[in-house]
Amino acid sequence: MKCAYCGKNNKPGALVCKRCGIALPVEPPAGKPFSDSTDMVETGKVIDAEVVRTPDHDVSGKKVRMSKKTAAVTACAVLFVALLAAVIILVAVNAGSIILPGNNSYTVYTDAVIFNGEAVRPDGALTLDAASSFDGTRVALKTTDGDLYVCSKGTYRLAARNVDEYTISSGGRYVIYSDGAGLLWSCDVKDASSAPVCITNDAANPSFAVSPDGKSVLFVKRSDSTLYAYVNGKLRAIGQGFEPVSISDGGKYIYCYRLADNSLYYVNKRDKQIFVRSNIGENISLNSRHDEIVFSADSGNGIVATMICVRGGDAKEILLSDSAAAPVMPVSAIKSVSPVSRFEVSSFPVKSFDNRLFYGSKLLSFSFRSGAKDLCSNAVSMAKASDNYGKVLYVTGGRLYSMSVRSGEADKLADSCSDFTLSANGRIVWYVDLGSSLHAIRSGSDQLIARNVQSFTVLPSGRQAAFIKDGSLCLNKNGRPGQTFVFEGFDAIATVSDARGHYYKTQDGIWKKLGAGGKRTDLSK
Repeated sequence: MKCAYCGKNNKPGALVCKRCGIALPVEPPAGKPFSDSTDMVETGKVIDAEVVRTPDHDVSGKKVRMSKKTAAVTACAVLFVALLAAVIILVAVNAGSIILPGNNSYTVYTDAVIFNGEAVRPDGALTLDAASSFDGTRVALKTTDGDLYVCSKGTYRLAARNVDEYTISSGGRYVIYSDGAGLLWSCDVKDASSAPVCITNDAANPSFAVSPDGKSVLFVKRSDSTLYAYVNGKLRAIGQGFEPVSISDGGKYIYCYRLADNSLYYVNKRDKQIFVRSNIGENISLNSRHDEIVFSADSGNGIVATMICVRGGDAKEILLSDSAAAPVMPVSAIKSVSPVSRFEVSSFPVKSFDNRLFYGSKLLSFSFRSGAKDLCSNAVSMAKASDNYGKVLYVTGGRLYSMSVRSGEADKLADSCSDFTLSANGRIVWYVDLGSSLHAIRSGSDQLIARNVQSFTVLPSGRQAAFIKDGSLCLNKNGRPGQTFVFEGFDAIATVSDARGHYYKTQDGIWKKLGAGGKRTDLSK
């Protein structure tokens, strides 16, 4: 069975990928092939199990009884099928609407793009920043020279020069960018032969937002300070004094901000601006369809309200506390950040925020029907979920906890934690305590790996961690203290990882893959 994330061929029936640890889809048992004309099923009827007839065994008119052994085997088989169905249903409910990176996907970091074990450096230039589609198969990459490249399937091509702001649609089809002359462009990156289309020559940089399919753009003209919606090649004016926040496919759902009254507005089909809420915070979250928006608002006296507005309806309260709440996402999920001038607008790879977890001053679950339910009443500083959304790890009061999403039961993993990550399947946890010591937790066993660790990164499988200790680059295998390898003489200043391996950044800003070698030692002593 081939893993959709890293491409590894696993044995038939494998539940998790051997290389990256991500859960694999369950393969249904192969059906019995049609052998002759007797292998037919009449529509609407159930055919009994086939009985082999022998000369001394005539079942005509007689009941067929199963032996005790056959009955026990049958009961076990039924129980196994029921348990398997329950697991499939649970995973489908929790993870079915989450878009995870696929095969041959890019890995994007702050100043690096990795593809199949190699750092992407178009024409040898350094990466300034990059943006990826939800599935990671397409990337828009800006170099330190201001050149914009589009990467797909291991190749790249120059899209534009002298680029100011840019983004790639979360669906990966279009790249929208503005240049130094104030022109706003749309580039179809799927069609390599197509030329960029100029949306306007009068854009107020960097104010624009892009729909998931990339065909709709929300922007402000510099000359008249009017907000416009560009939908399927046509322009329509929304109103003056507004700034873009988000737009859905076809321009059906539009959200914008007005500075005059510090308020969020929804724009309906008739382009009427409908007030949503005032005193909006800096961070805004969108679902993958851009028809649900999560935002915070200052309610006064130090109280912050985290709200959600769905398809222009009345805003519902998620949390009322001293700080805003953010969605809890799987460790492998890719979010897309739009270049909006006033806010940081992040698109999350989920179809809906319904029945999702949020964290901030609390850890809570939220549903449209029943509202919010507290899972942890203390302030939560970090929270991450496994890729199947079955387990969530969070830090509260400096302590690390693990919670089952289904049951809500939590277990304390560590008394001290400043940073952590978990494997894609949630079985292996790595964390740094408040004393800067790196630990690994497997099967309930907490192992001290090294002290005085500056940074660390982990493979999706969780079986290896690369880290920097006292300026030296190190690699630990399997979370065991005696399997740490120190690479002396490496001028590493940062580390990252993906399904293909570990990478380190040199003093001159070059990213290189970490190979085999190093001096084996035990740094826990």
